Amino acid sequence: MKTLTTNRDRTLSLIFKVQCLLIFITLTGNLWLNFQNSLSDFGGFSTIVILILTALLGFLIPKISQPATNSLLNQITKTVVRLIVTAFFPTAAFASIALLLHPLITQVHLTKMPIIYLAFLMSLINLIPYLKLLSASEPRSITRMMFIFSYLFYFPTAFNQLEILGYDVSDQFNVWITFNPTITLLILAYLFLFASTFYIMIRWGFSLPKLKLNSKVNFGWLILIIAPTLLELTEPARSWQGLLHHLTPHVVSGPITYLIVIIITVCCYEEIIFRYALLWPLSQTNKRPASFSQMTSGILISSLLFSFWHFTNLQTNGLTATLLQVASAIGTGFILATICLYTGTIWIGVILHSLMDLVSTTSVSSVFSQTPNLFETGFMLIVAGIEISCAILLLLSKSNQLAFRQTMNRIKIS
Repeated sequence: MKTLTTNRDRTLSLIFKVQCLLIFITLTGNLWLNFQNSLSDFGGFSTIVILILTALLGFLIPKISQPATNSLLNQITKTVVRLIVTAFFPTAAFASIALLLHPLITQVHLTKMPIIYLAFLMSLINLIPYLKLLSASEPRSITRMMFIFSYLFYFPTAFNQLEILGYDVSDQFNVWITFNPTITLLILAYLFLFASTFYIMIRWGFSLPKLKLNSKVNFGWLILIIAPTLLELTEPARSWQGLLHHLTPHVVSGPITYLIVIIITVCCYEEIIFRYALLWPLSQTNKRPASFSQMTSGILISSLLFSFWHFTNLQTNGLTATLLQVASAIGTGFILATICLYTGTIWIGVILHSLMDLVSTTSVSSVFSQTPNLFETGFMLIVAGIEISCAILLLLSKSNQLAFRQTMNRIKIS
């Protein structure tokens, strides 16, 4: 059995190295033959250099799927190299296949959208050896989290390489009345990302988040801890008067297809990253019963990471609004992580996250898309404080420890 596994790993490594070599030849050849168009396709010289370097590292580094076991310097170097390859290989794969198929549109003059779908399918197939190597044995939780986060974070960038074939990324979040090829392809890409993430986590020994709640959940406590998250629906009130007198629910404008895209590409995406791929490894323990300190540290660290994630909004929202969103996200992340470990599922968090992003009880203008006033700043910080306080009360409640323990026992034991 061990021999079969070793032979399979060698075969996968060989296939991966051949892929990296072909990607390297495709990218460098395109850069050599058509320098200016290559820069335009990839958005700059630095981007194409990173992709070429990724392919070269994947080809040259022996046993890319195995961590270094000798000196500390070698371990750090190998981890950094693996992290680079993990982050950027999908982008390099999508880009090279798009470049190979590009003449079918420009010279053979075939219809654009079928070629884009063909490139998408070929790219996903080419990711199979990469995913198997990524999910290979890795004993350290911190490196696991680094690898899975880099994969989840950069995959949308990989998908955007289909722009080379004329795929219009700007159409992804436009309001469409019906499903169209652009939105359909976007949804398929994220569904593949979620399925591959679940596959990697299972290969690492983690179970899937359940659809049903833990049997020991107290529904009174569950309602109590969900209630503070609903306060975030009132965040655009702009004043105490608006908060008290204008509490009519409003859904973000747009057809159902637009709302589905937001739920999948934002709400599900962020919940799978922070309340599954990061929270579960952070909360794993080798103690029985489950370590309370390990569980709470996992909640705290994942909520801080979720908070820092919102710095990506700095360019669009401005400094003041982004800082408020970062501070508010600590409370949101803390209570959603607590709900996840209490119930054993991420899907309540997905529902609550969707409500926060798509529904408000005053207006549909978010405080985070404009300069917040004094009321909004104070209100959102108060809500964050209430969320953290309610989560701590639940964590400290001895009568609810059995529900947490059910989840902790399902999380992989080292």
